[in-house]
Amino acid sequence: MAITHVDGEDETDEGDTLLLILMALFIIMIVVSIGTIGYRVFAEMEWIDAFHNGAMVFTSTSLINPVTSYNGKIFSAFYNLMSGIFVLVIIGVIVRRGLTAAGISSAGKSNDSDNNNNDSDSDSYCDNEYTSVFDY
Repeated sequence: MAITHVDGEDETDEGDTLLLILMALFIIMIVVSIGTIGYRVFAEMEWIDAFHNGAMVFTSTSLINPVTSYNGKIFSAFYNLMSGIFVLVIIGVIVRRGLTAAGISSAGKSNDSDNNNNDSDSDSYCDNEYTSVFDY
């Protein structure tokens, strides 16, 4: 979360950064745990092999131990899809935050020349061009 000053500069709280890192680690731990338990139950692997496969698939590397059972292959396919989506979302958030921090992204900023509404009595919340869920 950022605190915006009157001059438009943002100040980020260090506690918020730590909270985001802890949340990311918690999500990674949950997803790898789902993979470990799934490979253990559905692919009938040993715990260490299940954890190894779960971690490697989550990081988009590949399977280490081949899955031979039918249920294991079904689980592996869905876990691969879920892991790929998580990795893409995480990369997207990191890239967007990096671009915003570097001042390259113009998300959430409106151009005053595009807004020809000079009516100062307008109390409408929807006067902005758009509202993004990532802007806070």
